[in-house]
Amino acid sequence: MATTYMGGRVDVSLNGITIPSQYLSDEVTTTITEGTREIPTMAGTFTQPSGVYEETTVMFSVVLPNMNYLKNIFPDMYTPSVDRPTVAGQVAFGGDDCTVRENTPVVVHYTCDGNSDNDVFVPNGAVQATVELVQNVTDPVTVAITVNAQPSDDYDGKIVILGTGDLTEPTLWNPATEEYEPVGSS
Repeated sequence: MATTYMGGRVDVSLNGITIPSQYLSDEVTTTITEGTREIPTMAGTFTQPSGVYEETTVMFSVVLPNMNYLKNIFPDMYTPSVDRPTVAGQVAFGGDDCTVRENTPVVVHYTCDGNSDNDVFVPNGAVQATVELVQNVTDPVTVAITVNAQPSDDYDGKIVILGTGDLTEPTLWNPATEEYEPVGSS
């Protein structure tokens, strides 16, 4: 039997939508770093995992088809235009108005997988922007996104789940309902 490896295109779902692979740069990185503690003894110093996670992030860059696409990533900071509300608007950073940004579930899913068995699931993600717009004749305009995983009340405090979305049946993430649903039901 031939050996196979995971790989290929991925989509990222957040804020009730899916960003398809053609709008993602060539890498999505998930980092889960558990802290350590050192135990000095007469026999030497031993390092053990602490059970506390120091970094839990999903990072990716979105290749923008237009500025209005940012509404999908930062819906709480978006204001549609009055004359063309479906195709134009603004995402504004800063200002005097208080803005409470909502957290969102985030799913990284292999585009061609028929179920959620290889997903990365952040049940409660805080989306952080790093905007460095480079506009030139050779490079696409991209926005780097970091999702900081937060403990989830709905998932017993879990911060990142790797693997299948449901342990009882094959499922796929439905971005509209923001839930895993049985394959074929959506």
